[in-house]
Amino acid sequence: MFVLKQNAVLFDKQKALEASEVVPETGNVLDVGGGMCPLAKATHVLDLESFDNFLSTEEKFITGTTERRFSIDTWIQMDICSGKWPFPDNYFDFVWCSHTLEDIRDPVHVCKEMSRVGKKGFVICPSIGREIVHDMDYKDDANLYNGYRNHRWFVTKEEDKLLFIFKDGYSTVYKYVNEEYKEKLKNNLNMGVISVFWEDKIEGEELFIQPDNTFKIIKKQIEGQK
Repeated sequence: MFVLKQNAVLFDKQKALEASEVVPETGNVLDVGGGMCPLAKATHVLDLESFDNFLSTEEKFITGTTERRFSIDTWIQMDICSGKWPFPDNYFDFVWCSHTLEDIRDPVHVCKEMSRVGKKGFVICPSIGREIVHDMDYKDDANLYNGYRNHRWFVTKEEDKLLFIFKDGYSTVYKYVNEEYKEKLKNNLNMGVISVFWEDKIEGEELFIQPDNTFKIIKKQIEGQK
C-alpha cells in the first residue's frame, strides 16, 4: 500500500498546483486552514496554527515557490468553526480551501463563512473511497485502520453542494474495499478526491443518517466510482 499512499500525496500536490493556476495574482485571496502548507498567492491565511509555527516548517507552499503574498499581519490565528470571521462580506476575490473541511468539527459553518466573505473559490477533500481504503495514512499504525484517523467526515457532493457524513466506527469496515477497487484507485487517483470550483456561494450540508445506513451510502458511492 505504500506506493498507493505515496502516489496519492503526489497527486494531491499536482491537483493543487493545477487548481492554483486559476487563482488571481492580484486582489484579495484567502487560504482557509492552510497553515501547514498555505497557498503562496494568498494575501490572507486563516488557521488554528500560528504564523511562527508556519515559519518553523521551512515555509512550504502549495505552489512550490518561496514567494508569498501574506505576512504575519495578514495571518489570522483562530478557530474557523467559531463565529463570524473578521472580514466584511465579499472581501475576497478568491477563497482557497484544500484538505481542511474533512478535519474540522463544523464544515457547514465554514462553507457559509467562505460564501459570505468570498466571491468565488475552490475546495478539495479526500473522497469517500480513499477514506475507507486500508493503510492509507502516514501514521506508524496505519495498517490498523482505514483512511485518515484525524478526519471527522466523509465528503461527497451532489452537483456543487458538498455533503458531510460523520465517520462512525461501522462506516470504516475494511472488508468492503476489495483489492479490485484498490487497483482502480491506484490507476485513477481522481477517484481519491472531491473538488469544487464555486462562484457566489459554496453549499454544505450534513447528512443526518442512522449509523446502519452509513454503510449503504458508502457502498453506493464506491460502486458509483468503479
